[in-house]
Amino acid sequence: MKIEIRGRRTNKLLARDEIEVSVKDLEKTPSRLELKKEIAHKLNAPEDCIAIGSISQHFGFKGAECTAHVYESKEKLQKTELQHRADKSFGISRSKGAKQAASSARAEVPAEGKK
Repeated sequence: MKIEIRGRRTNKLLARDEIEVSVKDLEKTPSRLELKKEIAHKLNAPEDCIAIGSISQHFGFKGAECTAHVYESKEKLQKTELQHRADKSFGISRSKGAKQAASSARAEVPAEGKK
């Protein structure tokens, strides 16, 4: 798998770099964890601070296009990135019941904090 950085944009408001990556010489679509490891190696960034946005591969083409966000810290990633996208980037899979419990727990915390 060969990775080429096609575009890099700094978003100061969200404290992240938005990366466009072209991946070549593939046999199958790479997993998010594989891409994250390769991007971290290429950019000399910690794997904890990278969230993979999308991976698209066209029929008959031995390559893929990918978008990724590289944050300044893991805390910024967890605060900014959507929960399901952050979970996918870290390889966490949740069942439907666990997702509902997590979302209800998050909804209850601010209500308790206001008292």
